[in-house]
Amino acid sequence: MPAISARLNAYEVALIQESWTYWDALAAHDTHPVRERGNGPDPGTFFQTGLVSFRAALGLRDSAARAADNGRFAHKHIDYILYREGPGVALAPVEVGEAPEFSNGPAPLSDHPAIFARLRVAPASGP
Repeated sequence: MPAISARLNAYEVALIQESWTYWDALAAHDTHPVRERGNGPDPGTFFQTGLVSFRAALGLRDSAARAADNGRFAHKHIDYILYREGPGVALAPVEVGEAPEFSNGPAPLSDHPAIFARLRVAPASGP
């Protein structure tokens, strides 16, 4: 976990899967100004089974961030980056993928791919 913690600082926003289990180790070298700790046990299967209705109910879009095609997690699609535009704000994915700095060569530092999305933020036209 310390190898992951220091690498989080290159990102403006970092959401860590299962942070409730490894909070202390992940936060050890993280310098983000806002950090929220997971507050309960594993959420179970809701995330997989409820994702479609959750997205629809909140009007969320999928950024299409996925694990690298040639990486260890190419066959897994278990993590998502979802977003929603707000009044007067347009968002659009500019770059998405798996962050290679969260690996030691071919060995990933986690059991989940470190996906990322860089979003363009612009004034929205229209109401």
